[in-house]
Amino acid sequence: MKVRLIKADTSPPTEKDKPPPVEVPIVDTIQSWVRDFRSDKADKARLDSRQVRNPWT
Repeated sequence: MKVRLIKADTSPPTEKDKPPPVEVPIVDTIQSWVRDFRSDKADKARLDSRQVRNPWT
């Protein structure tokens, strides 16, 4: 049976090699989602209005 001692303040070797993740404030993330949603919604509404105006094109 193999037993390995893990100290509380150390991380495994694979995690030491990785750079820490970039922290983005949650507010910025949510604002970018809202902007994307609004632009997608506006694009769909614009396409729908074109199809209503010109149903045979």
